[in-house]
Amino acid sequence: MHWIPVLALVASTLNASPPVSLSTVRAIHLSGQAELIGPDRQVAECLTQKLAALGPFTFPNAPDQADAVLTFTTHLPGGASRIIGGRSPSIKAELKGTDGTVLWSGENKYKKSTTAWGASSDIPCGLANGLANKLVKAIQQARP
Repeated sequence: MHWIPVLALVASTLNASPPVSLSTVRAIHLSGQAELIGPDRQVAECLTQKLAALGPFTFPNAPDQADAVLTFTTHLPGGASRIIGGRSPSIKAELKGTDGTVLWSGENKYKKSTTAWGASSDIPCGLANGLANKLVKAIQQARP
């Protein structure tokens, strides 16, 4: 009889964690957060604060302790480019399950700063807040 391989298969199937769906994500690891500097660090801090205010989210330091990993890139043009060139600061993000499956991707542009009187100090949090709102909305819509 070949019971041992069958039992090993059953045991490995029972020990495998089910794939995470967007609707169940609560623990989010921000990839590279410890190394971020300048405006990117401000974006990460504002993002965690906004998400924590919007739901029961936690932010573990290690990806293996999280439901999903969030990566983001920001584009923050200088003041003259925003005013004269009309280039808006933007952020693009991707939320992946720990198995690498893309659960969500989104972006946000910060239009307020394109005016001469736009306050550049609120750009990082403006980008983060808009992105957090979009992520939470996607999580709510993913619920059965």
